[in-house]
Formats: sequence, structure tokens, C-alpha cells
Amino acid sequence: MTRVLLVGGAVAVALVGCAPSAPPPAAPPPAPAAPVPSTPTNPPVVRRQSPPPPLPERPIAFPPFTETTLPNGLSVIVVEKSDAPVTTARLYVRTGSAADPVSKVGLADLVARTLTQGTQRRNARQIAETIERVGGNLDASASPTI
Repeated sequence: MTRVLLVGGAVAVALVGCAPSAPPPAAPPPAPAAPVPSTPTNPPVVRRQSPPPPLPERPIAFPPFTETTLPNGLSVIVVEKSDAPVTTARLYVRTGSAADPVSKVGLADLVARTLTQGTQRRNARQIAETIERVGGNLDASASPTI
């Protein structure tokens, strides 16, 4: 055991004796890489921050409404707002493009678009002109869910 300690001590002394008097100068830091221009295949790097904390809860005042179910099962919700001479009517169907059969993807969107294309008695232009004459707008669309 004494020999190991001596050898260990001799090695330590040898290392200390061989050490240079001053540490070598540090290598200069690498130069910063030139910014890579943003291209469609090389989008810019976006550094995201944490979102701000949520605001405190506050009460929400919904306008009064009436809800009625017609004999055909259609649910009608009416919200009256008498400060403007405007009427808005919306029809929501409880389905959407998510209900399209796999073999008929796009069916809901096709049906929605054809709703504005006319009827047996009026073509699309006649319907649009009638609605626009009174300042209205007609639109139909399909989304995955409502």
C-alpha cells in the first residue's frame, strides 16, 4: 500500500511539475453563421414566447331569446334586437361534411352550394336579385361540425 501511495504521489508531483506556468489562451469563439434567407423550403425560425396569463373571469350577459320547436322538428331560436332595422336568419343543420360517406367525400359541400343555384320556379340570378334588392345576402356552406 505504501508503494501505491508513493507512486500516486510521484505521478501527481510529476503532473504538477510538467504543467505550464500559465494556461494556454482560449480559442476565439466561432464567428456567427450568416443568416439564411427565408424561402418556402426554408421558413424563418420563429421564437415563441409563453402566452400571457388568462384574464379573470367575468360574467357574460347573453341577450334574451325564445326557443320554439316547429311541428316538423325544426328548432327555432329568436333573438330580438330592436335598435336596428335588420333581420338575420340562419339555418343550421345538425350534420356537416364530417358525416359524408367515405365514398362520397364532398357531398355536404355540394348540397350546400346547390342550395343557392335556383329552384324550379326561380333561377339563381332571380333569387340573388330579389334578396339584393332589399339589401340581403344569401350564402350556404358546409363545415365539418356545427
